[in-house]
Amino acid sequence: MTAKEFLSLEGLSYVLDKLYVAFVQAEAGMGLSQNNLTNALKATYDGYAAQIAAKVDAANVYTKTQADNAFVAKQEGWGLSQNNLTGALLGDITAAQTEEQVIALIGQYAVGISFEVVEELPETGSSNVIYLLEEDGSYSMWAYINDDFLKLGSMDIDLGDYWSTSTLTPITNTEIDGIIALIVGG
Repeated sequence: MTAKEFLSLEGLSYVLDKLYVAFVQAEAGMGLSQNNLTNALKATYDGYAAQIAAKVDAANVYTKTQADNAFVAKQEGWGLSQNNLTGALLGDITAAQTEEQVIALIGQYAVGISFEVVEELPETGSSNVIYLLEEDGSYSMWAYINDDFLKLGSMDIDLGDYWSTSTLTPITNTEIDGIIALIVGG
């Protein structure tokens, strides 16, 4: 896999400094406290802001904080909290999980659904069981729906195209300067 570049926190700080210099130029005799808008223009802007706020309220649009709070409340209704959900499901994400650990964790949170490892599919199944059938060294998942088995998919995961820390390098300040120059025409 070829190396990918990412914007580190230091790079982001550098970008913001460059953008501030590029777009916020000090003017002689002007201070930040001086109102450079005419009263009529300021009133127009204030009117637009009030209209937007009214439309957002009327549309019942949630802010990010409201949405986060609603999600946490929903989780609590499930009997989960952020800590036990994250801790239990993710645990130490650097360690491989055994088949038994994965099945136990999924079963713990998938209320009413159980998993069963089988060598072959039974003649009839249960609607609340996901059958794990070994095929070619991996497991495929099957459900019994409408008096027939339906293959849900495979448990194979190919992480070959995922990025890793060895394939990521931070963007350099020189590269950032080139991007800023394209943006501001400098």
